[in-house]
Amino acid sequence: MLLNKTATLRLGVLSVFAFALSFGLHAQTDVNKVVKAESSGSALYINIDYAALHLFNDSTIARLNPDGDTEWNTWKDALTNGNSPGMNVDFDSYAAFGLTDVDGTGDLSLGTITMTGFIIDGVGNATTNSLNNSNGGITNTGSITGATSIDGSGDLTMGTVTMIGFSVDAAGAVDINSGTIDGATIATSDVTVGAGKTLDVSAGTLTLAAGQVDADRVGAGTFDAGSYSFNGSTISDLGTVTTADINGGTIDGADVTVGAAKTLDVSAGTLTLAAGQVDADRVGAGTFDAGSYSFNGSTISDLGTVTTADINGGTIDGADV
Repeated sequence: MLLNKTATLRLGVLSVFAFALSFGLHAQTDVNKVVKAESSGSALYINIDYAALHLFNDSTIARLNPDGDTEWNTWKDALTNGNSPGMNVDFDSYAAFGLTDVDGTGDLSLGTITMTGFIIDGVGNATTNSLNNSNGGITNTGSITGATSIDGSGDLTMGTVTMIGFSVDAAGAVDINSGTIDGATIATSDVTVGAGKTLDVSAGTLTLAAGQVDADRVGAGTFDAGSYSFNGSTISDLGTVTTADINGGTIDGADVTVGAAKTLDVSAGTLTLAAGQVDADRVGAGTFDAGSYSFNGSTISDLGTVTTADINGGTIDGADV
């Protein structure tokens, strides 16, 4: 069999190694010896057992190049099929690819770790599509950004939580710039609507306790049609009322003045007056309603001109007839 230079060199190296090994292992049987030596007088005869060399060569190659590629004794060879390098591995700033599992009890010090859907850079910032930990806590002293949902049954302790249109600082103050609050009760905090902003409850119901809105907080406008009662209350100043329809009640302790060209119309009802309450000079010209009128006990100092009279009794004294 013809061998090229590389194969010849490797065979020579292996032969020397096998020769030294054969002298060092005295318990080795003749079958496993690669190099056999015999002496005769002062002569030393060395023979190579090619069958043993072939077995030794296959065993050595299997250890130095288990992946069968063209490069021997690489870290790929050392870490193939569960082989142990027997020492700390320094990749000298190169990358390790194709790892399906990293297991150990010590510290793992790396630069950027990139896995499918998960990246940790050299300063500890993590980027992940999802993160699930069901057997303990997750401690993070940096920031978590880009999370679409955080779900859990335990406590979530963080500094400032910032989401789109929403943030909660370390003291618990909430800043909501958009969105909707549904099914929530605000029981122990004040709610302040900023200048130029609106608290819109027009589509729902505003529930207030009795007397909760002070009168000076009610602005000008038109009250909604309905019934309103001020029973038991006193309106100290009604201001100016341009139109009123009063269908009951009593006006006490107040003067009522009917303005110029205005009318106090009681024609459909009853005008009740006390005796003598309307002075005679306040009675205008016209026709008295048909009925009986009595001036008994009164003196008419001047009856004026009477064009028609039907006098059926009494006395006419001191007058020319």
